[in-house]
Amino acid sequence: MIYDRTKAHRVELDCKVVGRSIAAARRSRGFTQKELAEAGGFSWHTVVGWENGVRLPQTRYLGTLANLLRRSLDHLLLQRKRGAKHWKMGTS
Repeated sequence: MIYDRTKAHRVELDCKVVGRSIAAARRSRGFTQKELAEAGGFSWHTVVGWENGVRLPQTRYLGTLANLLRRSLDHLLLQRKRGAKHWKMGTS
């Protein structure tokens, strides 16, 4: 869970929603899974796990991942674009 300041409550992250968000951002930036892994310093299996909704990225990787994919953490984790007042959680 993470704390959403705009709503003043905790938000439970859905691994599958986050995975789809990471995969879409990766494809839009033109990275393969292997290229993203190499650029970020994590394993290819880690990227596959994120994208398949098996696990969430560890906190230590979030900044690197957001920078490489040129997305805010809100966008990657909550599917909320920069400056948006409301967020949406996808459905599995």
